[in-house]
Amino acid sequence: MKLRIDKMLSNSGMGSRKQIKTDARKGYIEVNG
Repeated sequence: MKLRIDKMLSNSGMGSRKQIKTDARKGYIEVNG
């Protein structure tokens, strides 16, 4: 099952999808696994 990380994080209240994408590009988001 594929899940977009920006959608999952925005649905959990971490911020807007746009802000999450920006933070991911800057290297602020790290995924373990």
